[in-house]
This record gives sequence, C-alpha cells and structure tokens, in this order.
Amino acid sequence: MKKTTCQYLILLSLLLIACQTKPDRSYTLSEEMKDSLNIFLKTDHFSDQEWDQRGLIPSSQAVENEMNSALQDAVKEVLEQEQDLTENRVKQILIKQLKQKETRLDTEEREYLSDLFFELADILKVDIKTE
Repeated sequence: MKKTTCQYLILLSLLLIACQTKPDRSYTLSEEMKDSLNIFLKTDHFSDQEWDQRGLIPSSQAVENEMNSALQDAVKEVLEQEQDLTENRVKQILIKQLKQKETRLDTEEREYLSDLFFELADILKVDIKTE
C-alpha cells in the first residue's frame, strides 16, 4: 500500500471516530437536585421586586401565570420521568417546555423565562446553552 493511501485511511478513520455521536449517559436526580427543584418552584420569580431588578415593568398576572406554568411543567415532566431519564432527555424536556411557552411572550419576557430555564438547567447539571 502506498504511503499516501495509508495516510488517507488513517485520516479517514480518525474523522469517523471523531464524528461518532456520544452515547447518551444515564442520569440520576440526586436528593440535592430534588431539594433545589422544590426550593426553585416555591420561589416567587415574578414578584414586583424581581421585575424591578431586571429593569422591567411587571407583566400581567396572566403572563406571569403562563411563565410560571412553563417552569412547573418542566420540573413536573422531569420528575415524572425520573426512572427513565438520560442527560439528553432532560435537555429535551427543558427546551420543549421553554419553546412551547415563549412564542406567546414578548422579548423581555422570553429573556426572563430563558434565564429561569438556565437556572433550572444549572440545578439539573445539564447544558442547554448549545441547544
């Protein structure tokens, strides 16, 4: 076999190995995560003070309820699927719940909700920034 052909095959093999998808890792919710999720859900994320800290005028109660519902639905779905979770599944749940609700929100509300979903992702130790 010629030297260039051999080099080509080695390069091709390395590229194939590098392009393989990573296996989806199993995922376990620790007690600390569950406690943090409960605290997160009990926190009033939409108080006038929270809006003011962001330099925003509070949204209507209906919008705040919609935003809070998105957070609660995401946590509920994660907890309901706890036995069958993978890291990718957690990411999918968070992204799905965020996208379902954000279409009905204005720009500032979407950014606010996204920030809260990033907090959720941090609690769950997954990275949704690249999704």
